[in-house]
Amino acid sequence: MPKTINVRVTTMDAELEFSFKPNTTGKQLFDQVARTIGLREIWYFGLQYLDNKGFQSWLKFDKKVTAQDVRKESPLLFKFRAKFYPEDVADELIQDVTQKLFFLQVKDLILGDVIYCPPESAVLLASYAVQDKFGDYNKHVHERGYLVLDRHKMSKDQWEERVQTWHDEHGSMVQEDAVLEYLKVAQDLEMYGVNFFKIKNRKSTDLWLSVDALGLNIYVNADRLTPKIGFAWSEIRSISSKDKKFIIKPIDWKAPDFVFYAPRLRVNCCILQLCTGNHELYMRRRKPDTIEVQQMKAQAKEEKLQKKIERDNLEGEKRKQAANEKKKKAEMERETRDLKIRLSQYEETTKNAERDLQEQLERGLRLEEERRRVEQEAARLETERIEAIIAKEELLDGGLAELESAGRKEPEGEPKTGLGEATPGKRRRRKDLFSGSEAFSRVDAHAIRAGAELKQKCVYEVKTIAQIITQEAQTELERLRAIWVWLCHNIEYDVSGYLGQSKMLYSPEEVIAAGKGVCSGYASLCLKMCREVGLQCQEVSGYGKGVGHRPGQSLRDVRSNHMWNAVLLGGQWFLMDACWGAGHMDMQHKSFVKEFNDFYFLTDPEDFVESHFPDKERWQLLDQPISREEFEMRVSKSSTFFTLGLKLIQPKHFYTITDDGEVNLSISSSMSVTYTYDITPRHDLLHGGNAEQKETSRSSWGVMTMSHRTMRLQILPRAQGTYDIMVYARLELASGPLSSVCSFTVECPAPRAMEEIPENPSRFWGLQVGSEALGVAPGGSPGSHMLEVEEGELELTMKTSRSMMALCKLVHPGLEPALAKRCLATQIRPDGLTVHTLCPSRGFYRLSVFVRDYDKPEDRFQNAANFLLHCKVATQVELFPPGLGSECGPGTSTLQAGLSKFSHTGALVSTQQGKCNLTFQNQQDLELHAVLWRAEGQAPAVRLERHLFSTFTDSRVMVSTSLPGPGVYRLGLYARTTPGAAFNPLCDFVLRSSCEQPGLPFPSIYTAWGKGCVLFEPRVGLLEPAAWVRFRVRVPGAKKVSAIGEERVELKMNKSLVWEGDVFTGGVRQVQLASSSSEYSGSMAVMLAFDIRGSAALR
Repeated sequence: MPKTINVRVTTMDAELEFSFKPNTTGKQLFDQVARTIGLREIWYFGLQYLDNKGFQSWLKFDKKVTAQDVRKESPLLFKFRAKFYPEDVADELIQDVTQKLFFLQVKDLILGDVIYCPPESAVLLASYAVQDKFGDYNKHVHERGYLVLDRHKMSKDQWEERVQTWHDEHGSMVQEDAVLEYLKVAQDLEMYGVNFFKIKNRKSTDLWLSVDALGLNIYVNADRLTPKIGFAWSEIRSISSKDKKFIIKPIDWKAPDFVFYAPRLRVNCCILQLCTGNHELYMRRRKPDTIEVQQMKAQAKEEKLQKKIERDNLEGEKRKQAANEKKKKAEMERETRDLKIRLSQYEETTKNAERDLQEQLERGLRLEEERRRVEQEAARLETERIEAIIAKEELLDGGLAELESAGRKEPEGEPKTGLGEATPGKRRRRKDLFSGSEAFSRVDAHAIRAGAELKQKCVYEVKTIAQIITQEAQTELERLRAIWVWLCHNIEYDVSGYLGQSKMLYSPEEVIAAGKGVCSGYASLCLKMCREVGLQCQEVSGYGKGVGHRPGQSLRDVRSNHMWNAVLLGGQWFLMDACWGAGHMDMQHKSFVKEFNDFYFLTDPEDFVESHFPDKERWQLLDQPISREEFEMRVSKSSTFFTLGLKLIQPKHFYTITDDGEVNLSISSSMSVTYTYDITPRHDLLHGGNAEQKETSRSSWGVMTMSHRTMRLQILPRAQGTYDIMVYARLELASGPLSSVCSFTVECPAPRAMEEIPENPSRFWGLQVGSEALGVAPGGSPGSHMLEVEEGELELTMKTSRSMMALCKLVHPGLEPALAKRCLATQIRPDGLTVHTLCPSRGFYRLSVFVRDYDKPEDRFQNAANFLLHCKVATQVELFPPGLGSECGPGTSTLQAGLSKFSHTGALVSTQQGKCNLTFQNQQDLELHAVLWRAEGQAPAVRLERHLFSTFTDSRVMVSTSLPGPGVYRLGLYARTTPGAAFNPLCDFVLRSSCEQPGLPFPSIYTAWGKGCVLFEPRVGLLEPAAWVRFRVRVPGAKKVSAIGEERVELKMNKSLVWEGDVFTGGVRQVQLASSSSEYSGSMAVMLAFDIRGSAALR
């Protein structure tokens, strides 16, 4: 038995050991290595060894291994290396193992400086090598120091930073692609695939000769990057060698031969061997691929496709796993957040309970203290009452003369005893004297008419005027009313006198003659006219929050700026201000605006003191007078505030400082009132200038809501500074502008950092005032003005008292109007509205709902609600398709059309399989039509109408969809009652598919496919080629049904009246299903057409 020889072959990534017989050739050993590593592209490679003289040599395939000059050692050592290089690695290297061996060898040559690589290319190549070694870049895994690089005079950190940047850019590149990209870059290097040999020319000059895939090149000794002479394989006629001499003969016979000399004969042999092999590959590339290569390329393509499918499946699983983990994490965070909120609520409840308990204890102490004080006050009042009765009896005994003297003239201060003294007892209020202004209609009309006649006759005497205007009066109250009305309608405020542009008029005669005067002129004329008709009256001086008043202004050491009157009626003093009752000043135009204001006639003291502060405390007419400081700090309220029955809940003072960037205002009312507000730089609008509502751009700085006749206004200034807050109001059913009712000053030291709130034109958040009259039922609608949007999606339901038509609008500072329309889907039912809302980004949104009666299209839409939405997490789903109708899902329109019993009662339909069957009843036998539409993404291979199939049986309708891919679709239902007329829209459905697998289309439908026809099998319109397919169909009234393919197949009717049969799909592009209503007719009408997979008929 012959002795075996051991051999060790080293590839670029492994060591292989074999045993072979002494007569084994080099080809046999090479083939064994190639089979072991699975290599089929063997023509690039060879076995390299060190000969006995220490030179690298290539093993000859046609000789025995033992017959070659291999070092005699055990085992024999060989290297499996690339001997020849391709011109284009992407086009020529087929197998992954081939690419990997070239990659490792080229990388080794570059790292060993055998192939020169500039820094830019080196960084890119290194990044591909790192991608092959470590896979995708992950900053949490690949921390600093994971690369070991130190080349091209760059530090390790510089190398790592640049390579890491490229590594991150490669994304999810697989290892095979990274290897190929590496080789693509490397093949452009000057020394790639080049074998260099030292030679000398005839002048004994040292040169370099290179052999590569394209030809031969000659270099000077100092530069191996730029060739001086080049010979392409196509330009060489022959190559020969003799001893150390090597001759290159160009194909051009006129060109001289190139002769050079190698240092050893063995070098010449190696050069000639490389030239022969490279030239053979050069010629092979320019011929058609052999059958073997074609098979290899086909196999490689199939393997790559299979790997891609596996990778895609793996990525899909990873995405699903990541999505599940994300969902679980979100759920955990939500649960944690809910627990924190619950804990916070428990803590807040505990704190509130403790605070309430403390307040109750304090309230109990205060009540006890108040009880003692009231008892003391009651005792004091009883003493004063007895003293007053005694004093009154003494006065009556004093005689008539003293009584007349006391009634004829009283000082301005406290009224003296006698008729001028108020009678003790429960104080009567204005409403106790008269129910309303209409009670004086007779007296008012006479006073106005008589005043005009007297003015025309130039009658200026106080006594005459007083007597004539009070002729119709029967009581003291009516006489006073006549004087009040005459003053308000005949005397204007003297604006020029007030501004110092003319002399002020004081005496009653001058005021009457000029028809104008300042506040003291009104007060003195009122005093004199009252005395002429026997009424007790006093002039009262003090301060008024009118023109020139600044909120918070100190009145200490300031002269009084206003005057009004106090009148004694029925033993009780009442207050009135004819100056303010006549109108107000417009400081912008420096004019007087006549505007009769009945509020200032016998105003209740507690209301009057809000704007009038007398010099003498007694004329407040309050049981507990307020201090000057309290008057200064109180909120400025207009007369409208009181006539509307408003009550200020908070704040009590005009000036307030924000707490965490916000201030809260609250006003309640006894009537249904509409409000709005302005936020402006600080100034007074109460009585100076226009008191009507002004437009402003700062509505987003406040959040106004209404609940149980209580208005709440949350002020959120966006910038540091001082602001005037003006609140306007009017009765809900009134028309015209809103009037100012009160004003505040807000100091904002530091605004709250928060997302921008969208503008709200109506200023009110939540259900609007009057929404119930519009048809929106408050009981079934959201009770909060601000709604939290979970995961970017919100379903808002509002109850309605009748059938309504609705339009919705979504507003966000960064949301385009066209995109906002794709965030809304509205479902309208007879008893409610449902609005599906998507929030594509975080922040605050305004969702406005406008309604009108469904059956009154001529009516205009009116704003019923404005909801403030707060989205913390943007939606991850695709937006609704554009072009959605105003009615989505079953509702009022479908009910009126006679459609009922929908299988899907909502507007949104989700499917994980990409398929959906929508069924309903068609009671009125309408002609229906369905349309499937999608906005984005690549166009499907088949028209979308082929992915929709409708079946009509009796009154039942089924609309089937098989969606061509994941995404959002619009399914529209249309109807008409008259043939040939236009189809009218009924409603739209939003279909959401998460199925990655494209759904197969349905068959093409022809007009012969009518009502009652039902397709049982096959339910797809794309059939496999050369296959037997079972057809089952019901066709009412048909006498003959055929499937027409390569041959016509007559279907047979079974006991269930279903036509069925088997059809072969080979040799045709389409199978048609046809029917005839006559057994003997040769013509048949095509109903459905089924395409064959792979044919060009599919469309």
